[in-house]
Amino acid sequence: MPIERLNSHRIRKHRLATQIRKLTHIDSLAKFGQREKLKRMTFGSIKQFGTEMSQSKQPERVTP
Repeated sequence: MPIERLNSHRIRKHRLATQIRKLTHIDSLAKFGQREKLKRMTFGSIKQFGTEMSQSKQPERVTP
């Protein structure tokens, strides 16, 4: 397996782990009833993380 494939797989795994971590964090926020904070951070933070990843890892990315 080429190194580029391994890197993109690692990135994908990391991105999934981060989203899951964010979702569990969102879940705990919801339990405390902080609905507004929830709505504000949900999409923005995940989207921001996505753009950061695409900027830093652009040369290594391989489209399947």
